[in-house]
Parts: sequence; C-alpha cells; structure tokens
Amino acid sequence: MDESLIEFVGGGGGASSIVPFTANYLQLPHKIADNCEVISAIGAALGIIRDSIERNIINPSENDILSIRQEAFESVVKMGANANSVEVTIEIDNQNKKVIATALGSGELRTKDLGITTMTPVEIHRVAAKSFGKPEEQVELMGTTGSLFAFSAEHNAKKLFGLITEKIHGVKVIDDEGTIKLQINGAKASTVKAGELKSRISAMIAEMTSYGDAGALIPGIYLLAGPKIIDLSGLISEAQLLSIAEIEIKDFPSESNCIIIAEEKND
Repeated sequence: MDESLIEFVGGGGGASSIVPFTANYLQLPHKIADNCEVISAIGAALGIIRDSIERNIINPSENDILSIRQEAFESVVKMGANANSVEVTIEIDNQNKKVIATALGSGELRTKDLGITTMTPVEIHRVAAKSFGKPEEQVELMGTTGSLFAFSAEHNAKKLFGLITEKIHGVKVIDDEGTIKLQINGAKASTVKAGELKSRISAMIAEMTSYGDAGALIPGIYLLAGPKIIDLSGLISEAQLLSIAEIEIKDFPSESNCIIIAEEKND
C-alpha cells in the first residue's frame, strides 16, 4: 500500500487506546471517529448491502458485461438496497477467464438525511490541502459535480520501505461533507459535459495507454457524476469501458458536469 494515501480512523470501544499507539508506531496520521464507542452498532444499522456475481466467460462481449452488471444490480435491490444508491464495479480477469460484477448499495435508512451539514467550497479546499500536506495555493480544483470535488496536486510518495522519495501527481475526490471518497496517485482529472463524455474518455485512453510485456494497458478510468463515483478501472478494452460508461450516465442531462479520472497502469 502507498503510505502517502493512508490515514487510520478509529472506531469501536478500544479505538482511543489502540489507534493512536499503532499510528504513532507506524508514523501515519490518524483520527478518532465521532461517537467511536458505539460505531459498531451504528455501522450495523446503516450497513452497506453487497453482492458479487462471477461468471467464467472467454473473451466477454459488451452484452456479456452488461448482462452480468444488470444481474448484480438487481440482486442488491432485491436485498433491500435503494436503487439510486447502487454502484456496480466490473472486473475482468483474463488469466482465469472470469468476469466479476460487484454491486454495493445502501438501505433506505442510510439514504435519508441524517442531519450532516455540508461544507463550503473553501472549507472543502482546505480539507484537500491538509490531506495532500500542501498549502492551499498548491492544490488545484479540477472540477465539481456539485456533490463531489476533484483536487489535484504534486506530492511526495515514499517507496522501497521509505528509502526513496518520488514526486507523484495525485488526485483526491472529496464530497460536500468533507469526506475523502477516492484518492489515486499517478492520475489525471478532466471535467467534461455528460454529452461529450465518451469522446473525452477515448482521448484520455489514447494519451495514457502504456505498453508492456502483456501488450497495451489502458488507464484505469473513474467517473464522477452527481454524487456517484463510477469505478471502471477493472475493464480492459476501450469498447467495454465506453459501453458501461454510457449505461452509467444515461440518466444525467447532457449538459451536466462529469469528471473523468484516468490512472496510469503499469505491468
């Protein structure tokens, strides 16, 4: 794991004792969650509903991928997840000839307003700067969907057990409550209208595709649309990626802002 992306968050009865000690020992940042003593009970009440569908398919077609995606989506909805909260991640394992669709959704209780206040853009920018460990003027806002904000900055990342420090361009996604929802190193972000999304994805794939022993490696793609983070990083061809992206954003107006995050892949 990249230590520059790690922060311990303590929850549970012993968190106030165990987490600070462990974080200090590993020289990593930490914080204690509000009401940490009862966080386990809160988590049980607001639990995420999850299901995974796996199929053995040789050279899966776009229809195969869409079919297994829909099956996973319908499964968690039947289990009680709110349909608007469901996110489906597709992973294609070429070596084992598998397609895996994992659906995550929240129950009705979790989707209701729990009285959490939203932050101003200035406050969210401050959270991003603190997370990067940089002054605010060195952290750039790449775009917002209204609910999600993408920030970019160059920061130091340690490798080889901390012996080497390398400068890396990172992207962090923060929601309007100030929670870091996604953080990726070696990535670029671009804001685009929903109607122009597919052409911009194709351009970023052409720009960031790398080549190694296994052939062409397209970048891992994440889409931000409204409050949703859509993970397309498990797909291995441009055609598959564009098909799923089209399904994921079909309900968004063509003039709404989306953000594409592309992560470089290496062998």
